[in-house]
Amino acid sequence: MKKILLALLAVAQIAAADNITINENFASNPAAHGWQSYGDAGLFGWDSTNHNLAVTWDSSQTNSYYYHPIGTFLTSGDDFTISFDLLLHDATITSNTFELAAGLVNFTNATSPGFLRGTGYNATNVVEFDYFMDPTFGNSVAATELDSSGNIADLYDLFGNTSLETNTTYHISISHAAGDQLISSGITVSNQVFTTFPDLYLQPGFDDFRVDTIAIMSYSDQDAYGGARILAHGTIANLQFTATTRPVTKFKGGFVGSVWQVQFTSRTNWLYTLERSSDLKSWDPASSATAGTDGTLILQDAHPPASGALYRVHAKQ
Repeated sequence: MKKILLALLAVAQIAAADNITINENFASNPAAHGWQSYGDAGLFGWDSTNHNLAVTWDSSQTNSYYYHPIGTFLTSGDDFTISFDLLLHDATITSNTFELAAGLVNFTNATSPGFLRGTGYNATNVVEFDYFMDPTFGNSVAATELDSSGNIADLYDLFGNTSLETNTTYHISISHAAGDQLISSGITVSNQVFTTFPDLYLQPGFDDFRVDTIAIMSYSDQDAYGGARILAHGTIANLQFTATTRPVTKFKGGFVGSVWQVQFTSRTNWLYTLERSSDLKSWDPASSATAGTDGTLILQDAHPPASGALYRVHAKQ
């Protein structure tokens, strides 16, 4: 009987590019640093005097974003943090509830015609800060995840002092630790804690997200529940983003018939090879080098030795 040991998942040659850092203090034109606009570009404007981004959140317009690509997909298998300063000059809501937002999106999803955040069920792959204005039940803040099926995980503060005052600078941070299902988040004002989002809603079936873009979002209120509409003006400043990505996540291995196979989530710009060893000292290729896809990748050893072997995945940029 064949005996195959999966000794370890050894990922070699992790390059410095795995650590992604985007710091934007808006001291110079952010367009020169890779920032772009989508939708109504007039909702976003660089303020060269005050070194911030002037933002209009106007839900009467189409979905509009001021955004910066990350360069890869982030999932629950990655560490990342995004933080920024938010200052509101004014904010009004016409009825029911709607949000202003900033955070991370899947750009393909967020720019698709059917992406409607205000309906509560027509949006996928989002990690964001939300300020919900609600003239009936009161305002609230939230740190929200939407998975690839649109299921929601919500950290929120509904019952605290959660109305954001105008002309007050709020420092907002959202963090995720690799392997955790939920993000963590907080808001400070003048280095004092405003809220840590003490309440939780986790929709049954919540799974995983895939985001690839930093964005300040002005969502459309098309088909929004209760006909809600928000109009707010303010600024975003001192935006910082860091991420540590892993080239191999969600790994599993085993026999498929007589073939030894490993399956994992891969990344673009990486080459993957299944390697085999009998002593953990010398390693030989058991598969050809295969480019990552930002999706599931399968590597096989079509001729595993009868004496047994140990396997690892070698990932190289």
